[in-house]
Order: sequence, then C-alpha cells, then structure tokens
Amino acid sequence: MKTKFTITLSAVLAVCSTAFSVEEKSLDGSRPNIILMMADDLGYGDTGFNGNTIIKTQHLDRMAQDGVKLTHFYAGNSVCSPTRGTCLTGRHHHRYGIWTANKGHLPKQEITLARMLKEQGYATGHLGTLDKVISAKDANRKPEANFAPPWQRDYDRSFVTESAVNTWNPGSGSRSKDNPFYDDGKDSWPILAGKTDQHDKAIPFVRGKGVSLVKGRFKLRLPKGKLYDLSKDWSEQNDVAAAHPERVELMTKEATALVESFKKSHSGADYNDPAYVPVDKWGSPLGVK
Repeated sequence: MKTKFTITLSAVLAVCSTAFSVEEKSLDGSRPNIILMMADDLGYGDTGFNGNTIIKTQHLDRMAQDGVKLTHFYAGNSVCSPTRGTCLTGRHHHRYGIWTANKGHLPKQEITLARMLKEQGYATGHLGTLDKVISAKDANRKPEANFAPPWQRDYDRSFVTESAVNTWNPGSGSRSKDNPFYDDGKDSWPILAGKTDQHDKAIPFVRGKGVSLVKGRFKLRLPKGKLYDLSKDWSEQNDVAAAHPERVELMTKEATALVESFKKSHSGADYNDPAYVPVDKWGSPLGVK
C-alpha cells in the first residue's frame, strides 16, 4: 500500500487546482494524494492557469491541468484564521468562535478533512502557518485556553509556526519574535537560527523497494548501501561507504527499524481498532515482509 499524504499548506492557494478527482483516479483501484494549499492575498488572476502571463506558476499550472479546476467558490472570510477553519470543517467559523485572525481555536470536537482522511487510511500533515500552536506573543490571545496544535487535531506530521514569517529567513524581521517553528511539537528554532546544524533524528525517504536515510550530513541509499557526504557532494556522485563502514551499519539498522515500524503502522497497530484491515498489501520496501 502506497503511503497517502494530505498537506494543508499556508503558502500558495491551489484549492481550485487540487487533484480532487477521486472518481476518476479510483477507477483503477488507487486513491489520490490530496494536497490542499492556501495563501493570503493571492488574487484569482495571479496564476498561470487563470491567464496570468507575467507571474510564473508552472507547478500550480500542472496541478490544474492534471487535477480538477474549480472556478466558482467563496473564501470563508477575508483573513487567515477563520478561512482555514471554514475550509477544514465546511462550517462557518462563527459556529466555533474564530471571529477573526488570532481569535479562538478549532475545537477538538469539530470534524475536519484531516480526521475524515485518517479514517480512510491516509497519513496527514500540516505545513506552514497554524494559529494557536504554542503562543508566547501576547497574553490577550489566551494561549492556554486556545491551545490547539496540529498534533492534537488529527495531523500525523506537522511543521508549523503561529504567524507569517519570511520563508527565506524565518529569523529575520519583526514577526520572527516569539514565533518559533515546531516540528511535530518540538521547537526547531535552533536549526533555523543556525545554532545547531542538524536534526537529532534521521529523515527517511521511501520509493518502491528503496529507502534513503539522511542523518546529519550523510545520506545512505538502500538497498545498494551507498553513502554520500552531502556537505561536500550534493549531487551524490562519490560513494564514501567504504570509508565509513560503522556509519553505514548503524544507519542501515536505523532504516530497517523505521521500515519495520511503517509495516506495523500499515497493519493498523496505531489505530487500536481490531476490525481495521488495510486495503492494499504491504509494499515490502527493503524486503521487509
């Protein structure tokens, strides 16, 4: 079973071009990946697929071409917080008290797109801006009462900040003050600010039977066992596995353990539901059966 991943991203508005072609893509027995993107201040005519010839939006244009383009719709509000709530729930934001930006929070009782997709076996994620994460900006925001981070709202993965920052340098500008990024609930600001140069956990990538693991400056590609020093070799041309046998062994064990945990999750172990049966067979990356 291929991993399905839905992302709510406060970066670019592409709801109208998202590949929601469920009927079309389910004809062959597969389910679509769903990417929902939202942006402040993006005009209807700012994208290529709506006729703009100056601003280059080729990736969004491709999504519109390959997916479904919706041309008649309304935003829930004129500002970010209530618009996100309305889009995620399908309900007017006044029903759960998000009157305007930075007010209220999304109650856990609300049924969201993320929750519904998880019930269908999807993995979910939220990347970008999300109000009421962990606020130190203003006591008037009532951070304790309005605490509603993505990891408590049906998202398996999240990389979020509470309000807009410069994406090219999150540590610059006045809006960066008391506005850290959280990676699954952990403050990733030391990495973004250059106070540390690596994550404390590896980053796995799975494609077909192969798995790549990035840890620190090294990347291991399995099952071939090739190791690259990304700090010196971004194009991955020079295999340095022979010079680092212990590192290869440790990273191989870590990658295998991750795949084993993926298999366990695929079987339904995370759901605490004995009736759950996966639709598709386990894909056996790295030969893990």
